[in-house]
Amino acid sequence: MVKKTRFEYLLAKHEKGESASFRKSGTTKEYSERDQLLTDFKLHVDDFAENEAVRKDAAKRKLKGVENSGLVMRQLAMAELETSGKETEDAAITPIKRRKKSKKPAPTLDIASLMGIICEGIEAKERREAQRLQYDMIVNKLIAMLNSLLRNNVSW
Repeated sequence: MVKKTRFEYLLAKHEKGESASFRKSGTTKEYSERDQLLTDFKLHVDDFAENEAVRKDAAKRKLKGVENSGLVMRQLAMAELETSGKETEDAAITPIKRRKKSKKPAPTLDIASLMGIICEGIEAKERREAQRLQYDMIVNKLIAMLNSLLRNNVSW
């Protein structure tokens, strides 16, 4: 908890210094390793925040696809129940007349599209997990570098 607070403090201090240096135009500035690391980290955090809307939209589309697939499955089941119910009613009214039950062709198009939606959802989840893992690795490297700088008593 203390490291996180310290890191947030350093990042805020860096942002203030960065904005102050932008106001001073015409001066040359040498960047220290600390400044470069903090700038890189800030850029990664900003990129992650910008992509958050895209990730949320993808999650909503996945959820909607799953809900739609459930609706399709329910509709198929209800249609099958209705047709089997009509056949039994017809058999009860005219027991002498027997009809051969014919199998309905499997709704391959609906199931295929459902499988496609499910596969897309799985692939999207794997991509998000890979992005998150990459982001976590970058953050951990930056934190390790900052900690090593702090341990070496680098003056800020």
